[in-house]
Amino acid sequence: MPATRQQLADAVLRSQGLLGDGVSPSASDQQYIMEQYDLKYAELAAHGNEYVYWAINEIPDAVFMAMRDLVWNEVRTAFGMPIEADQKEAAETTIMRKIRRHVSTQPSGLPTPA
Repeated sequence: MPATRQQLADAVLRSQGLLGDGVSPSASDQQYIMEQYDLKYAELAAHGNEYVYWAINEIPDAVFMAMRDLVWNEVRTAFGMPIEADQKEAAETTIMRKIRRHVSTQPSGLPTPA
C-alpha cells in the first residue's frame, strides 16, 4: 500500500531518532519535510530525469526507504545535522542508485527489428 507525504515525513524523523514512541512531530517540522519532498519529487519528475512514476502522495513501498533517505539528506541541516556539499552530493548519488535501479528497465535479450 502506498505511503503518504505525511507518513514519509514521520519516517524521516523517526529514522534519525527525532521521534520516539508516543511522540508526535510538530506540524511545522512535518510541513517543512513535506515541502522538501515536493521539491525533490519535482526535480526527479523533471524532463530528463523522470525517475518518478507515482503520484506525489502515493509513494510506493519499493522506493519508500530510498525516498526517506533522500529527503533526510535534504533536510538534515535544518535539524542540526549539517553536512558538507561534497558529502551531501555523494550521499545523494548513493541513494539515487537504488531509485535508478528500481525504475530501470532490463533488456529483454530479444532482437530488435530495424
